Amino acid sequence: MPQSAIAAALRRLGQRPYTAHEIAQYLVTRHYEQGEVAQALARLGELGYLDDLEAARATVRYRLRHPRGRRLVAQELYRRGIDQETVSAALADYDEAELARALAERLERQGKSGEALNRALASRGFSPAAIPHQSSGWPPESDIP
Repeated sequence: MPQSAIAAALRRLGQRPYTAHEIAQYLVTRHYEQGEVAQALARLGELGYLDDLEAARATVRYRLRHPRGRRLVAQELYRRGIDQETVSAALADYDEAELARALAERLERQGKSGEALNRALASRGFSPAAIPHQSSGWPPESDIP
């Protein structure tokens, strides 16, 4: 007997929070009919198993441990099918400058400095405004008591 679309989605949701868009794509790739997919999404939403805001917040929490620039995190959320309003709500407290500073300190302890440090932060998507600029090492001389 074929597995129901709801059961397949629940099994997937047991791994991590997924968006409604991601679950719909998953079910379509598993060859469920559009009607079954729509019914499964509606029922999972009623039961509280699909919450795009919580899925977005889970991604943001992950990015607090594995920092990326705000724009890259937003793009990641958009790719997951999350709308602009939900992305904005999830990123409301995402302090890109603080994350860049903390990451810069960690990378400096690992031996990076100067231009290499700036490149490492830029490659992780931090905006130029968030990247701490220094001329003679980290931290900037103005921060030294």
